[in-house]
Amino acid sequence: MLPLNPATYVFPDQNMKTKIRHMLHPDIKFVLEIDSICFNSPTSKEELLEYVDTTNVPCKVLVVDDKVVAFHLYKMNPDGIDILKLGVHPDFRRKGYASRLIKEAYRKLTAKRSSLTCVVSEYSDEAIAFLRFLGFRATCVCRKTCEDGSDGYNFSLVLPESVTSQ
Repeated sequence: MLPLNPATYVFPDQNMKTKIRHMLHPDIKFVLEIDSICFNSPTSKEELLEYVDTTNVPCKVLVVDDKVVAFHLYKMNPDGIDILKLGVHPDFRRKGYASRLIKEAYRKLTAKRSSLTCVVSEYSDEAIAFLRFLGFRATCVCRKTCEDGSDGYNFSLVLPESVTSQ
């Protein structure tokens, strides 16, 4: 489990039907719409398709009442998982959906693939606070690596040693 603080964690509305699944072709337009709202340099359709055509880069969507409201794109590496993009439609933020997507990737960690990482712009205060809340730690500064040319912080969440030594 992620080191979440249950006293402050916001759970999704139990009345809504939610599920996480692989992105389907009809989902692309919704993923691109969310991406364009969430990021200064949105991903093009061609870039998105190029990512997902790579076998180790799945794109998952979170669906609420049959509507795509969030997505994440991550890369499965031999030693860990890199979150490339995570976006939630503004109308559905602060409901626990981004946390569910992070947990979904976290569950894929193993003794050999033991860390979940992402790079966040130094100006993305909400994302930094969110990742810290989930137990991620900033491990280094990555110079001029963000899409807007700004510096980014590399955040990492590592499986506990008790899990990796089994």
